[in-house]
Amino acid sequence: TDLWSGTGRAVPVAPGPTGLARVEEKVRAMDTVDRQDQERIIRAAMVSTSSKPPHRAEGGARARTAATAPEPEQLLSAARSVGDQLVSLAYRHKERTNWIGLELLGERYWR
Repeated sequence: TDLWSGTGRAVPVAPGPTGLARVEEKVRAMDTVDRQDQERIIRAAMVSTSSKPPHRAEGGARARTAATAPEPEQLLSAARSVGDQLVSLAYRHKERTNWIGLELLGERYWR
């Protein structure tokens, strides 16, 4: 397929893969973790455009759910799990580490 200039002259285009073919190639090259990252980002983007009213947390005291306080080892294990998840979601490049996420804007909109 040729492109046409504003003066009506044909501008030849070198044959190459279409945009869709290039995207399909990139997706095929992704491993499971890469695909999960992309799916998480897409889901977050879709949630941020929802027309549903914003979620508001109920106020008041929280009811106690355990008869006894958790053991320190359980708390440490839970903290390590959270830390491991943060590490797994990090994007690293050279000396930098970042996380992709949403933030609540004006207690109403996610961005």
